Order: sequence, then structure tokens, then C-alpha cells
Amino acid sequence: MKKLKCEKCGEPHNGCFGSGRFCSRFCANAREWSKKKKDKHKLIMKNSTNVLNANKFRISRVKNVCVMCKKEFEVHKYRSDSKFCSKECFYSDKDFKFRRKSKGGVREGSGHGKSGWYKGIQCDSSYELAWVIYNLEHGVNFIRNKKGFEYFFDGKKHKYYPDYYLPDKDEYVEIKGFKTKQNESKIEQFKYKISTLYKKDLTDIFNYVINKYGRNFIELYEGNPHKLRKNKCGICGKPSKNKYCSRICSGKAVIESGGDKKLNNKQINEINVLYTKGLTQKLIGEKFGVSQSTISEIINKKVL
Repeated sequence: MKKLKCEKCGEPHNGCFGSGRFCSRFCANAREWSKKKKDKHKLIMKNSTNVLNANKFRISRVKNVCVMCKKEFEVHKYRSDSKFCSKECFYSDKDFKFRRKSKGGVREGSGHGKSGWYKGIQCDSSYELAWVIYNLEHGVNFIRNKKGFEYFFDGKKHKYYPDYYLPDKDEYVEIKGFKTKQNESKIEQFKYKISTLYKKDLTDIFNYVINKYGRNFIELYEGNPHKLRKNKCGICGKPSKNKYCSRICSGKAVIESGGDKKLNNKQINEINVLYTKGLTQKLIGEKFGVSQSTISEIINKKVL
């Protein structure tokens, strides 16, 4: 047999690998192209009809004129409606002639706390919920504040919305979980009477609410927004987020309520026999007029 020389490592070989130029996969993958060969392949690829056709469908760029500085800028064709060339131009439109003005105002549930509604009152955290429960049960008159007050921080103008207002005392209430420089700045600039309550200030309120409703008092929110297991399963009685704790109990409830056709013991035995003979669950379900999930639960002995 003719001995060949590997172009990479120079070792002799019998030519059984590939075209015979290299002795192994390692040497074949490790080869380096010369500059002349690279330029040749670049030219071939550049003029290839496949590449030229593919480039037609690539993302192209379009030219727009900035509405603020009047400079020309390029964007992808999918953003051809862009009006500004930079963030500086975007924020320089202070009169909102070309950009959409933010709605502003109080945004429900915008904080980091567990928010929800309690007896028609919106709370942004469990701290606020405890304060609301305590004051409602002690006859304190208060309303949710929706009035904004301007203040300045880091050279920019902002709006501050205290949490609640006490009409009888003409006093605002702000409930906070932690201190920040911005919070301290807006409280200092606030011109009206305000009480800022932190965790240590709410100790008595927490003790009252926890002693009466337990530590999981956020389950008092309307509609169970945080999916707590405050319900009892309608079939097995275990704690559940919804009406039933699992798909198994939900399937049992469907059968019991007549949503699926009720099957007797003879039919259940027949279903098991048909399944052992090789019939699919779908076909068995069609035969007995029930869903495939019901057949599955019967076969797996989940429905007795």
C-alpha cells in the first residue's frame, strides 16, 4: 500500500482518512489557510448568488432627520419612526411636542411591597395593610391620598404622593419600610403636616393585627392576589390556592358534579380491559362519552 504524508504533522499514513491529505480528524481540523487561499474564498463568497440573495433580506438601515437638532441619523428599518437621534435630544423636548407625555399620578402596586385591596382601600405593602386594618377597626377617619406635591432632588423636579390623609387632623401619613436620601429630601421639602412611619413606629399596630388575624394577614386582600393557600380543597379538604388543590381533585370534582358522564363500576372495569388490549385513551373516552383525562385517572387508579 502506498504511504502518504500528512500535510499537517508530516507523519506517514495509509490514506484511509478522508481524501488522504491528512492522517486524522485532529490534523484535518487543525489546518491553517494561507492568506492567498483566504482571499480566494472571500472573493468566491462575496460574489456567490446565495449570499447576494440572502443579503436582500437582511436588516437594512434607513436615514431619518432628528426633530430637535435637525441632524441626519441612521436607524434600522424596523425603527423607521424614530424621531430623535439621541437621549439628549429626546429629553430636550421639554414641551412634549414630539414625545409622549407620561401619565404621572399615583400608580397602584408600583412599589416593592405586597400590594392589594382591602375593603375598597388600595394598599401598596403589608405595612400599609396593617395600618389600614388598625385604623378602620379603631374608627380613625382617613382616605387614600391622590394629590401630588412637587419637590427637587439631584437638580430634577419630581412629584411626591403621600400614602394617606387624615381629614380630622389635616395631616398626611407616609409609611416606609426603609430610608433613602430621596425619601428624606422630599419629606424635608414637604410644606404640610406629615407623619412618617417606619417599622419600629408600627410595632403596636403589627402586634394588634397579628394577634387577631395571624402572621399571614395579607391573605385578607381581596381576590387573593398573592396566591396564598387560604382556601380548603373541595374534595380532600387540604389548604389550597384555588377551589381544588390539584388536578386529581379537580378531576374527581368534575365526575362528581356530572361535568363528565358518571361511570359505574362495570364501565370502569371495561375501560381497564380495553386499555390492556391496546386501545388508546382517546378512543376509550369517545366510546364512553368522557374526556381523555378521566380515562387516564381511571387507568392510574386515581378515581375510585
